[in-house]
Amino acid sequence: IYVDCRYNAKFGLHPEYLPVRLTGPVPGRGELQVYLKENAPTWVLSRVFVSPALPQAAFVCEHLMGYDPTAFTPVYVQGAGGNQIRSMPVSIQTFKSPDERWNSTFEYMVPGYTYPWQKYTCATDTNPRGYTGGPAMPEFVAQIEAGHTPTTFAALVASTYGINSADVVTRYWNDTAAFASSYVAVHIKSSASTNQGVTIDAMATTDAATFGVIEARVEHADDPLSPAGFPSFMIDGPVATKGVLKARYGADPWGHVQWHASIENAKDICALAGVSTTGFIPNIVPVTEEPLASSYMVADGYIAVSDPGTCLDEQDLNTCPFVYSPHGTHRNATNITKAVWIDCQWSSYPDVRLVQDYPCSGVIEARMPGTDRWVPAWTDFSADDMCQLAGCPCTGTCYYDKLYNKRFVELFLHTCDISTSDRSACLMTNHDPPVKYADQKFLIC
Repeated sequence: IYVDCRYNAKFGLHPEYLPVRLTGPVPGRGELQVYLKENAPTWVLSRVFVSPALPQAAFVCEHLMGYDPTAFTPVYVQGAGGNQIRSMPVSIQTFKSPDERWNSTFEYMVPGYTYPWQKYTCATDTNPRGYTGGPAMPEFVAQIEAGHTPTTFAALVASTYGINSADVVTRYWNDTAAFASSYVAVHIKSSASTNQGVTIDAMATTDAATFGVIEARVEHADDPLSPAGFPSFMIDGPVATKGVLKARYGADPWGHVQWHASIENAKDICALAGVSTTGFIPNIVPVTEEPLASSYMVADGYIAVSDPGTCLDEQDLNTCPFVYSPHGTHRNATNITKAVWIDCQWSSYPDVRLVQDYPCSGVIEARMPGTDRWVPAWTDFSADDMCQLAGCPCTGTCYYDKLYNKRFVELFLHTCDISTSDRSACLMTNHDPPVKYADQKFLIC
């Protein structure tokens, strides 16, 4: 379905036709969403394509969102492949005409259409993340309906959960009249008589209506009452290289760990546990997916490290926040099923092949690590490197060609240095459910 609209250069798109917003509770920052009113009304992510070469950030921030371009220079960043792909059922395509109007096409894409994320910063980020990495408190970060002050909001939290209002800490509060809402960052002191993780999670989810939540998420704030730095890690299993992951500070009892299923983080954790991953791909899975795990679980189900948040630097474990619960004190919203099993020498780099009627050409498939199953794959490797991996070294010109029938892929192979046989530093992303990449191509070696 195509709907041709006229964008006024000053006032932007009329909200009666296509309401728009930036995702997330932080003012003026996020991915673009549009509101689809028909059938089941919902907010969905929208891709924006600006042609010719006009400032994409200016189009979104000034003409769609109505931000003052003289107050802040807008910024636009587009993601790459892998885990930076989003489902985007809507596309806005636009160009600027000589009469200073934005002539645009609003396109509803096929279901399952994907594209790398597009993030915009339309205003100064006055709400920086409240952590530096290491042990932290869960924090309620939200856009809420106007009407509260920090004092009245703290009182509402206290009365709802039976705690002292002095234990409710407002780290950030910004009333925004234009959107009839407030942007807030609130946490509960770790000394409070409540499970912080459960309470903060409820505020953002099951009890959201009580607090007038428009958008909310759980982040982290530094906790002055927690120990400093990372805990000691231990791998408890049938061999030294794999088992149930446990952690503790000092002489505290060993407790379970919940962590991201991240290969990069797994390498760091294995190193902290004293196990090498050289030449191997490590893996982290929930204990529920490993039959051997039950023999190595802590008897009382104690979770020591949990609720990991977004790392300030995805390549540096020390910038990752998490919640630490001393033995006998619950601060997290995690149960024993989220504990993890880690295998520091799980697999080697996957075999790659090209599938088509002719040798050394076709669509990319890879053997899923840890299995014998071949699955559709995609990559951001150069054609030369991917041909090398597929066992078809270039003798002339290797290139990617157009692929008309895009496939749902289960594995994304991230580009890396393949000049040595040790590919333990090479990353990959598993997609479950599979993802359809818009830029997939046919490889000819």
